[in-house]
Amino acid sequence: MNSIRIRTTAAFAVVALLGGVSAFALFRAEPRPAQEKPQPKPDDKPNRPNTAADEAAIQKASEVYADAFFKGDLDRLMALWTADADYINDDGKSFRGRDAIAAEFKRIMAESKGYKMNFRTTSLRFPKPDIALEDGIARGVSASGEVSTGRYTAVWVKNDGKWLLSSVRDLPGDVEEKASASQKLKELAWLVGEWTGEGTKIVTQVTCRWAPNQTFLVMDYTISKDGVEKSAHQRIGWDPVEQTLRSWTFDSAGGFGEGTWTREGNRWTVHVEGKLPDGRTASGVNVYQFVDEGTLLWQAKDREIDGQPVADVQVKFTKKSEKK
Repeated sequence: MNSIRIRTTAAFAVVALLGGVSAFALFRAEPRPAQEKPQPKPDDKPNRPNTAADEAAIQKASEVYADAFFKGDLDRLMALWTADADYINDDGKSFRGRDAIAAEFKRIMAESKGYKMNFRTTSLRFPKPDIALEDGIARGVSASGEVSTGRYTAVWVKNDGKWLLSSVRDLPGDVEEKASASQKLKELAWLVGEWTGEGTKIVTQVTCRWAPNQTFLVMDYTISKDGVEKSAHQRIGWDPVEQTLRSWTFDSAGGFGEGTWTREGNRWTVHVEGKLPDGRTASGVNVYQFVDEGTLLWQAKDREIDGQPVADVQVKFTKKSEKK
C-alpha cells in the first residue's frame, strides 16, 4: 500500500482559517520525503486507528433506531441498548437498565405513532477504540406534520463488534436556543474587522463584516506566498434546525467546505469537511482562541486529505486598529 504521508507548508494551513477545509487547495501539499519505516511487530497497534468504519456503523445504528421507533418495533429498538444502560429524558427523569428504558419507550411509542425522526451527529469522539462519545441533534416530525428538535449526548460501547447505546441524555431546551440568527452570531462579533497573519514567506489578509440584517458573518481572505495570491469566501450562520453555528467556504481554486462550530469559553472549535478541486476529500479541526480585541490565536489539527495525515499548525493574527 502507498504509505506516503502528506506534508503542508504554513500557507497550506493558514488558508483553512475559520472553517473551510476547501481552502486546503489554495496551496498544494507536498509529499514528505520517503523514509524507511521500521516494520511493526505483530502485537503493535496503529498509532492512528481508522475510525471511519466505526463512524459508519454508529450512523447505521442510528438509522435503525429511528426506523424501529417509527414502526413501533420495541424489540428492535431495545436491541441497540446495553443491558445496564441508563437514559435521562429532557425533564431530568432517569431510567436505569434495559427493562426500565423499554417500559418508558413502550409508553412513548404508544403516544407517538407515525412519528418520524432522524439524528444528526455534531461531534463524535473515540477516547478508546471501544467507546464513542456523541453529541447530536434529534429532529422529529409527528403524524400531523409538527416538527420538533432537541439536543442529546450519547455514549456508545462496542460489544462483540456491535455498537450499542450505554448512556443517553436528552438535553432540555431553553429560551436562548430560540434566539434569532443575529443574536446567535453576536458571540463572534469580535471577528468583525481586518486581520493579518504572517509566517515565513506568507501573508494572510482577512476581512470580516456583517451581512445585511446581521444574519451572517461574511469572511473574505487572501493568502500571498512567493508572489502567488489566492482567495476564499466564507459565510457563518445559525442553523435553526440543527441548532448550531455553521460555516460554508468557497475558494478561488474551486474547492468548497462546510464546518460545524462549538464554543467553550473563549475558544471556538470547528469540525470541517470539504472537497478539493481535484476531487480529494479533506477534513480537520480548527481551533481558534480570542486573546483580546486585537489578537487571535488559530490552530489547525487532526487534518487529513484522503485519509492521509496533515501536520498541525498554529498562527497568530493581529487586528488592524480602527482610525480615530
